Amino acid sequence: MRPAVTSGHVVVVGVDGTEDGRRALRYALSEARRRGQPVRLVHAWSDPAFVAPRMPYVPDPLARGAGAETLFGAEREARGWGFRPTDLESVLVHGQPVSGLLAQLSDASCAVLGSRRRRPARRFGGTTTTALATRATVPVHCVPEEWDAARPERRRVVVGVDGSETTGDVVAGALVEARSRAAHLEVVHAWWPTESYDLSCGAGGLAAEWEEVARAAVTRLVEAVAGPVPDVRWSVKLYFERPATALATSAADVDLLVLGRRARLGLVGLGLGSTTRAVLRTATCPVVVLPVLRDAEQVLAGDSAAAATA
Repeated sequence: MRPAVTSGHVVVVGVDGTEDGRRALRYALSEARRRGQPVRLVHAWSDPAFVAPRMPYVPDPLARGAGAETLFGAEREARGWGFRPTDLESVLVHGQPVSGLLAQLSDASCAVLGSRRRRPARRFGGTTTTALATRATVPVHCVPEEWDAARPERRRVVVGVDGSETTGDVVAGALVEARSRAAHLEVVHAWWPTESYDLSCGAGGLAAEWEEVARAAVTRLVEAVAGPVPDVRWSVKLYFERPATALATSAADVDLLVLGRRARLGLVGLGLGSTTRAVLRTATCPVVVLPVLRDAEQVLAGDSAAAATA
């Protein structure tokens, strides 16, 4: 089983001079302080002008200068938070933000970006946040507009599990996040049958049968990952509901929501399931997407198949 967290030693944050970038910076500084790690500020700049055919390419010095000024402003804010120059690294890259950030993650413990709830994702590729969470080899923290650096911590972390082969990895990563915050970990599992099956069987009886099987399976899984004497308090919460709705309900007043990225890759989906994409668009708390990059050992017993989410 491959861990869903990395052993990198620097927090990487994308800054762009917008309020989203400033919010991501404040979150990254808090995260770096929690981890006792330095911060790498990354800004990607590109040429705004089109170049006619046969004309030699000439980079725009104004665009590069604006990018350097953005980095300087981020450094200044970080120093205002008490970070020393030796704890800060600024990287100005030429090109697209996603590729620029990906190139800076080889020694990172995590990446941080500000997310935009009200901006719908494009059909192909999605937002920068979604694209990075899809391809990064480290956990990606997505910070929504509602996050406030001055808000006291709730000491609550929620992790969504689906009973798949990578669930153990996701729980292990969530335990790390909860431990670093001295927080209680709530393991959320949700399931909703297809409409035709629901109508034919009746939701009441089906929900009771599912809950009995699911609670035993999820509890067994967490116990296997956390060990006999866990140093993190945890509990299991089940919802007979669509997963995205259940996660939104559970994460309404928490410090962090932890989700796993699926191991499969595809042309459009690229490793992010529909539930993760929906949560990234609507979450009001920070969301961390853990990269589970290959199939892990099957953790749930055979009877947990009935407890898997759609």
